[in-house]
Amino acid sequence: MSLSAGTRLGPYEVWSEDDTILYAQGPGGIWRVPAAGGTAEQVVKLEAGESADNPQLLPGGRAVLFTLGQGASWDDAAIVVQSLDDGARRVVVKGGNDARYLPTGHLVYAHRGTLLAASFAPGGVGTAAGAVPVVENVAQSSGFATGAAQFSVSRDGMLVYMPASELAVRQERRIVWVDQRGNEEPIPAPPRLYLAPRLAPDGQRLAFLHDTSGDIDVWAYDFRRGIFERLTADPGRDSEAVWSPDGERLAFVSDRDDGNFEIYVMDADGSGQANLTADPAADREPSWAAEQ
Repeated sequence: MSLSAGTRLGPYEVWSEDDTILYAQGPGGIWRVPAAGGTAEQVVKLEAGESADNPQLLPGGRAVLFTLGQGASWDDAAIVVQSLDDGARRVVVKGGNDARYLPTGHLVYAHRGTLLAASFAPGGVGTAAGAVPVVENVAQSSGFATGAAQFSVSRDGMLVYMPASELAVRQERRIVWVDQRGNEEPIPAPPRLYLAPRLAPDGQRLAFLHDTSGDIDVWAYDFRRGIFERLTADPGRDSEAVWSPDGERLAFVSDRDDGNFEIYVMDADGSGQANLTADPAADREPSWAAEQ
């Protein structure tokens, strides 16, 4: 897969036109790093109680469009533009999230499962105007740690999205292998509430999230033995389990202790305790540096 300027890498980061990667750190604000590597620079700082998501560098490279969360629900968030020169911030949409600026002079953003389009001048001083619904029933993660909506718009104006029914949290699913030609091979594991599967480096185990009446825990499926293993059992919501390069540990995000999403590390066999890391980057997806 090749990436080019303007590519959205996920709900937290985007490859910008100036060949830098812009990424959000929730309460930690918004940061920028050269795409070729280098020192990260914080470009947006937040106040206590604020959280940032879905950043985009606007044309000209001197202002950032992003979602500003200030409450318990991303449905109540605001879409704002902040100057990189003087830090001045203006609200362009109240009650919306995950906005994308299009070269046609429009914003497309999500609110309660509906995508809306509004006229917007990135260098102006007003709000987005004349919002009209474009698509309804769009999958959105507004009940979780991010307000990301499952849609994308190409440079030539093609919009793709995932219907909300495809992201139903309590929908049972099956696991399948898919080769590069799209051929599917079912795995002999029963349907379950599988979420966010992650294959171990050696390909012998699958880590996934399983929803049990509101508590979301990290589980694993062992392909060789054909058995499930429950790796976490604390009350709360776990998410974003990621294998270490050697397959010996898992890093994941959880709100188990105080309701705030923080990063934990545990042994991949489930033994011992999950340890809270020193990284305070709440509600972010963890990653491992490549081992030398």
